[in-house]
Amino acid sequence: MADLVEIINTALERSHLSAAEASRLAVGNTALIRNMRKAKREGKETREHYHAISRLADVLGLELYFGPPRDGQAFLESPAPYELGEAHAMHVVELLEGSPPMADAPAPLAIPSAWFARLGLDISQVALVNAPDASMAPELPAGAVALVDTSDRGVTHRDHVHAVSVGGVIKLRHVAMTDESLTLLPCNSDFAIDTLFRASIPTLPVLGRVRAVFLPNP
Repeated sequence: MADLVEIINTALERSHLSAAEASRLAVGNTALIRNMRKAKREGKETREHYHAISRLADVLGLELYFGPPRDGQAFLESPAPYELGEAHAMHVVELLEGSPPMADAPAPLAIPSAWFARLGLDISQVALVNAPDASMAPELPAGAVALVDTSDRGVTHRDHVHAVSVGGVIKLRHVAMTDESLTLLPCNSDFAIDTLFRASIPTLPVLGRVRAVFLPNP
């Protein structure tokens, strides 16, 4: 219990939510984290319902995982260098409007047309987003360019990376979604977690799912 409470306390600091706010978003009342902290202070063991802990993990951008050990393999659904080739065999993909500026990344990227078919992507519904910093490293290193499938805006799996519009700027993030909020999760703990309350946003700000990461030539 002590380890779990410490993890929750650290996540609260990163999310800028109070314990009461996070508890309310998770289970509809403010007592969940308070009760866990009390049990820790008193040296007691509590058996919180799995559903409550799972919902709290989503709110705080944590992962509740049961299963075989995982190797931590970096996210690169279809890694590739910047492509060169015959003009007639290439499709030029442009940056999505609002993509962060980055001096060393090309605005368009030429990719072999047959490559899209291999991934089952519609050429007319893809765009690029720059990764200008290390917020998603090592999954998306600084200087990488993410190819986003703009037809796939559903949040179905926490391991996926999505392009999300935040205040007119596109960020690449893992997304945890509840009925009341979206939590945007960087891979790098040096960067802040963003929490968007669904009541304050008119439309879902997810612009698409990252399907490939292109790394600049060394």
